[in-house]
Amino acid sequence: MLNRPLISREVVLVGGGHAHALFLRKWGMKPIPGVQISLISPNSETTYTGMLPGFLAGHYSKEQIVIDLIKLCRFAGARFIMASVDNILSKENLISISGRDFLPYDVASVNIGVTSALIGNKLSNLYTNSIRPLTDFVERWSAFKKELKGHRVHPKIVIIGGGIGAVEIAMAMSHAIKSLGITDFMITILDKSELLNEVHSSTRKTILTTLKRSSILALTHVRVFECTERSVRLENGSEIESNFTIIAAGARAYDWLEHTDLSLKGGFIKVDQNLRVLGRSNIFAVGDCAHLTFSPRPKAGVFAVRQAPILFQNVCAKILKRKLKVFSPQKNHLKLISLGDKKAISDYVLPSVSGGMVWNIKNKIDQAFMIKFSNFPLMTGKSAGYKVPVGILNDPNPDQMLCGGCGAKVSSEVLNSVIQNIDQKDRKDVLTGIGDDAAVIDVKTKRQILTTDHLREFNSDLWSYAKITAVHSLGDIWAMGGKPQVAMAHIIIPEASDKVQKNWLKQIMRAASDAFEADGARIVGGHTSIGAEFSIGFSVTGTVSKDPILISGARPGDLLVLTKPIGSGTILAGEMQLLSRGHWVESALKWMTKSQSKASEVLYSARAMTDITGFGLAGHLIRICEHSQVSATLELSQIPFLMGAEQLAKSGIKSSLYENNLKVKNKMAFVPSAKANLLFDPQTSGGLLAAIPKEDLDRVSQKLTVLGFCSNVIGRISKGKPFIFVN
Repeated sequence: MLNRPLISREVVLVGGGHAHALFLRKWGMKPIPGVQISLISPNSETTYTGMLPGFLAGHYSKEQIVIDLIKLCRFAGARFIMASVDNILSKENLISISGRDFLPYDVASVNIGVTSALIGNKLSNLYTNSIRPLTDFVERWSAFKKELKGHRVHPKIVIIGGGIGAVEIAMAMSHAIKSLGITDFMITILDKSELLNEVHSSTRKTILTTLKRSSILALTHVRVFECTERSVRLENGSEIESNFTIIAAGARAYDWLEHTDLSLKGGFIKVDQNLRVLGRSNIFAVGDCAHLTFSPRPKAGVFAVRQAPILFQNVCAKILKRKLKVFSPQKNHLKLISLGDKKAISDYVLPSVSGGMVWNIKNKIDQAFMIKFSNFPLMTGKSAGYKVPVGILNDPNPDQMLCGGCGAKVSSEVLNSVIQNIDQKDRKDVLTGIGDDAAVIDVKTKRQILTTDHLREFNSDLWSYAKITAVHSLGDIWAMGGKPQVAMAHIIIPEASDKVQKNWLKQIMRAASDAFEADGARIVGGHTSIGAEFSIGFSVTGTVSKDPILISGARPGDLLVLTKPIGSGTILAGEMQLLSRGHWVESALKWMTKSQSKASEVLYSARAMTDITGFGLAGHLIRICEHSQVSATLELSQIPFLMGAEQLAKSGIKSSLYENNLKVKNKMAFVPSAKANLLFDPQTSGGLLAAIPKEDLDRVSQKLTVLGFCSNVIGRISKGKPFIFVN
């Protein structure tokens, strides 16, 4: 038996809200062996609500207010799936993910928050900025603030909504604008009733005084009719100038929840005292998206934070078939409201207190919360020797030794149930079906290209991992100017129950099939087996109707073009050590997923071409030089690098293959630096490196840019012995 717990249950967390973040931290410290956790979120980071006003005012940097979900999932041993959910079929235990197949679950939880968008195109459109999702709002404010710093915009801000969040935002933005030296500005709050109905009268009086002192106009008992690019029009016919309109008018449930089979009230998910969705025993909902049927409460982050330990206990209890805990929300909760500068006011059953001391208390509480997601405890060997609880095993013989050889294959039942559902489009050149012993391809008069590649698991999202591996394996076909034809899959998956293996294999095959089909190829068969870890590979054939582009055709005078930035090996190495930031990993994965079919077509005139993969840019370029008997010069300043790669390289982060790749330095002349180190960084699904004729540069550069690829000239080919000069 392999030295790892056999996976028998899958728990899926939908949304990266505060409760799920705390859940994952707890899981990382006390996981249940045999259970796989997955988190689905459209963003790699989630913004902490409590520190948003401080960020808007300029007291915190963006990095200080976001929870890095990729890093958190790595610590927790959870799979991070960067995608959007568009439906939940709880009767079938299925989650629908946009652009993907359904994801099954044994236990699920929903923590997606709410939106502030108003109903109607005239109110919520391209000219408005909803405060939720917070991550998007942070990006929009950062862009607007950049324009303010450049004095390109005269700030005229309108905030629709009169709750605590709205006034905090107004006061924070007033402070930020004044800090930039701008004195001539307008900030207007609009509310259909009175401002701050949810606080005590003394708190309200202090805040209203602060609003006046901050040059903020508050208009009450008004209704908005339309938001345009330059103004907000009211139903009474008046118009207020605005170049940054903010919608902070309460909480509204996401529309897609209406399409689910979950029990709802006003669009929010109805839950019982155990935080379970009404009528469902294995799906929970927490945070602002949940409606507490037993004790309704306002939408506030404090409830999500306090629901987290109950959610954790109840998910574990559901898995282990134990009694569930009851969530008892407090009737009153302390509100600490930011006043723009480093002052705050308290609102509770006691009289209000305001000033710098209250800000210090709030700051201390917020910092204590965030430090939980930046400093993770060292959990060494947390799975080693752990026995899977008998109560969650499906396997009737859990201690049966796993066989080697053909005995290690995935079961016929599991394999057949997956491959029979893979779409089989008619192809005249494919003469057999996917279930045949081998594939028969009609090649006719074209030349055929054969290549193979495989990758160990480098990304916890199996869909993304499989898609990137497919794109990676097509690189050699594209580098030769060929067209992909068919692929054979070679897949190793870890031990797990039949149900879990089927789910894993389905994700992998669907994602890979989609990637190949998008580029004109088709999976025609393959081989599966069980091993210690995931490994996905593909043998791919392609055809070329003209002479293939080889690495031996570069000529002096040719220019070097690279279609993707480098640094993925360093980014992935940093991610494994919890050092890469989530948005760095997110950016790297997007580049790795990007097909280069169109780029290959643009580069048809290349005299030599290769895809940058395991040997790094330097290793692959020296192969061109050696086979073409030329030298090359690289311009370090023109080479595109992935976001965060240089910063990680400066701190000494290197891929495990770096030292082997460094051996090529004897055939190079360069000044050591972080950027120079990245020339030896192994790439996954890296770009095409092409030596093109100088006269073809304008066409190539223009078309690559339009397609969203890198198009810089990073160097040139010269006469001389095989050698690389780096400027």
